[in-house]
Amino acid sequence: GGRNSDLFVYSFRAGHATPLHVGNGFDLVPLEPTWSPDGREIASVDESGGSLALVRRRVGSSDKPVPVPGATPYGAMVPQWSPGGDWIAYRSGDTLAVISPDGQRQRDLPMRRPTAVAWSRDSATLFAIGVSATPALQAIDVATGMSRTLRQFDENAAPDAPVTPGQR
Repeated sequence: GGRNSDLFVYSFRAGHATPLHVGNGFDLVPLEPTWSPDGREIASVDESGGSLALVRRRVGSSDKPVPVPGATPYGAMVPQWSPGGDWIAYRSGDTLAVISPDGQRQRDLPMRRPTAVAWSRDSATLFAIGVSATPALQAIDVATGMSRTLRQFDENAAPDAPVTPGQR
């Protein structure tokens, strides 16, 4: 134990940080946190005992983080909450998946080894950089699963470059 795994919000106006109370002494390290659109929750990947799990936590709560039901229990990475709040996109093993925050709806999308993801403003399209044979930026329709390549990258390019929402 003894790791500090809290997240903080820093107010430039007040000049201090306020803890979001997510460490809770559970020895979990929140990785890749992403805010819900309403600002009430954070989805993150938590590491515990060598495995990675997609979890949700209420901002300001000292309750234990709640695993998202139905999410792949091992290998969750790069979560991104959709702007509409209906989905959380995440890397599930070697594929890209979307899951509703309550875990009731989930679908795998045609993307191999995603390293960065971002949503369109209307939550209808996911933009993702994936690495299969060569790195590529894909646009994936969440409803149909149809994918189109927007750009191929040189095989020596860094595939984990950030994807900015709203870029086309």
